[in-house]
Amino acid sequence: MNFDQLRYPLIREEPIHLFAAKGFEVATESYERGRPDYPTDAIDCLIRELELSPDRVVADLGAGTGKLTKLIKKSQAKIIAIEPVEGMRKKFSSLLPEIEILDGVAEHIPLESQSLDAFVVGQAIRLRGTH
Repeated sequence: MNFDQLRYPLIREEPIHLFAAKGFEVATESYERGRPDYPTDAIDCLIRELELSPDRVVADLGAGTGKLTKLIKKSQAKIIAIEPVEGMRKKFSSLLPEIEILDGVAEHIPLESQSLDAFVVGQAIRLRGTH
């Protein structure tokens, strides 16, 4: 057992719920087209309150296709996206190829401890599998 397993005993023991993963895999185009953008005032407030700037590092957890990521890019902070569904990561990379995207879940962020200045989460739901 490694250190992360001691700290995070539920690390990826259960995959994302099969139906949720399949749905997000096949519907990335519809998802991207159908999801509205976030209000500009809300994004400006987020950037201001988190003090996002070129010398800051922020993770977008549950990044999906990058709806939130593309709006906080104007802060010029370094953004690292984290998304558990492969189809969403592929779509994200096609839309935002300059932004790093990693496979990960909230229970196990695939980054070093204390490597971030902030986290953002637009809309993400817990899609864990069950026994």
